[in-house]
Amino acid sequence: MKKKFQKYILPFCIVFLLFAFLRFYNLERRIEFSWDQEQFSTQIREIVRDNKFTLLGPRVTDDKGFFLAPYFTYLLLPFYLTTNLHPSALVPFLYVVNTIFFVMASFTISQISNVRFALFFLILWAINPLLVHYDTKPWWPVLIPLGVIIIWFLIYKIYEKNELKYWLLLGITLGIFMNMHFQFIFICAFAFIFLIIHYSKKIKQVYLKMIFLITSFALIFIPLLLFDLRHDYLNTRLFINYFTSRALDDSIIVFSWKPVLTNLILPLTGIKNPNISIIFLILMGGGLLYLIKIRKNFQRTFYISTLILLILTVLGFSFYGSRPSEYYFVYLYPFIYIFIADILISSKNTFVSIFAIIFLIIINASDLKKSIQDHPGGLYYKDIAVRRILQYTKDKKVNIAFDMPPGNDGYYYFMKYYRIESSQNPSDPTILLRIPPKNDDIRIKSIGLHIPKELK
Repeated sequence: MKKKFQKYILPFCIVFLLFAFLRFYNLERRIEFSWDQEQFSTQIREIVRDNKFTLLGPRVTDDKGFFLAPYFTYLLLPFYLTTNLHPSALVPFLYVVNTIFFVMASFTISQISNVRFALFFLILWAINPLLVHYDTKPWWPVLIPLGVIIIWFLIYKIYEKNELKYWLLLGITLGIFMNMHFQFIFICAFAFIFLIIHYSKKIKQVYLKMIFLITSFALIFIPLLLFDLRHDYLNTRLFINYFTSRALDDSIIVFSWKPVLTNLILPLTGIKNPNISIIFLILMGGGLLYLIKIRKNFQRTFYISTLILLILTVLGFSFYGSRPSEYYFVYLYPFIYIFIADILISSKNTFVSIFAIIFLIIINASDLKKSIQDHPGGLYYKDIAVRRILQYTKDKKVNIAFDMPPGNDGYYYFMKYYRIESSQNPSDPTILLRIPPKNDDIRIKSIGLHIPKELK
């Protein structure tokens, strides 16, 4: 295995350079800092400065949803400590996450398939503009693809060695990543389906290990249990109400996921017709049946589990009944790409594989170019805008107001960071941050900064 991998070191290095360029180039000016980023940044500040440790992480879907555990917040903590709580810590965090993903995917896919599969998988991943966007967005779902790869590695190790440590690690990993984003429940289903299929005829040999897996998974939810014990099982009630309200909702639109899945696979098809998602699912389902027929051992069980995952995805989002966001489906992309890699490489037609890559580059070239451009209202420019206010607020009482479309959050964290206080008194001079800027404003990309005459 080592000798085979050494032969591909140069191609892997070239692919990593492409992968890294599209994700790391100009990164500090590309990433956003909005409501979600402000929320967990505020949690981190309260942990460090006020010793206010939190038991709650992100909320599922909306203000009626239930809470997940705060592992993402604590994962970010060391990065924020290195920048004295400045959110520029998100830049090295993304460097680390993406590099680990690349290395882990290279190693894992080389083991469960072969080195060429891993290389082709990573080429496909590198040139997908939607994945470039998600890989450079600093929030909970950024970890989902890495979580999928780790689960693949662990179920392979269980298949290969059946050691207790891998069962325990599988339970812990499933629990942690499910608390990054609830979409990971589908990966939990995939992992359990794989194990049930593989051990269906020898369940007695592994039932004790299965108990350890479930126990280690459950232990990850201790923060939520502690919160519930302190707050009369509030989160449990939110969880139950969330799903019962879904079951009783008459306004559910069964196929609301179709246009979303169409957008998700747009970098693969270049076609935005909603029906393309159905065609894609049928083709992938048929392709998986073909691979199930010709593959053996681990790969056969893997593809059976993938096919069931695909069916559960359709059923799950049909039950959900509301239009999800595209990132809700990001857990599918590793499965889609390993499927495509297997189909193309197994054809043993190098021309078809090269043509597929060239086709994908052509249809995505424009979006790839856009993906590395500055975010005009992102972290970098919000930071500059708030720092510009500093020179007008020294030893002065000022009111700071905002005039911008919804979704342009993040400024309050920077104001706290730079110790800028708004008097909230309308009789004091008012500094106005607005989008779009007007003629007399100080322009910081898309942000306008209006300074009243009495402060100039």
